[in-house]
Amino acid sequence: MFIPYAVDVPFDHRPVVNWLVFAGVILAFILQVGASGAINGIVGMYLVFFPENSISCFFFLFFRPVTFSISGYWMILLWFVFDVWGAVGGGECVAYFAHIGGFVAGFGLAVLMLSTKWVVMERDEKSLLQMLGWGRREIEEEVRRDFEAIKKRH
Repeated sequence: MFIPYAVDVPFDHRPVVNWLVFAGVILAFILQVGASGAINGIVGMYLVFFPENSISCFFFLFFRPVTFSISGYWMILLWFVFDVWGAVGGGECVAYFAHIGGFVAGFGLAVLMLSTKWVVMERDEKSLLQMLGWGRREIEEEVRRDFEAIKKRH
């Protein structure tokens, strides 16, 4: 089993991290998906906001500690596949559908937050939506406006 022990989130992203925690609380209490669903909601939001950040992992393999870093979207994809696999296979006392529901709710909330500009990515970072090409026109338009403003000043 993979256990992420450190997530590479810079200190200047405290507002986004605060939103992630707030969304987890909302998912836990209002939607009643439980703690594991709320955690998966935060994981879904992390995928949208920080897909290219690395996640450091630690586990034991034959009593030897193993560490490695993996890109956020690969780790989250693996995590989500295990949840879907567990939901389809069943048989365990784990609320896999709450995990999946929390993930989808967090993912959707993060997309909503980006599309309504509640959260704006820094210029040197790309959200999952920007990686997929959504919002590229807005970014190009903003760069064009900044360039024209600079030209007017000189």
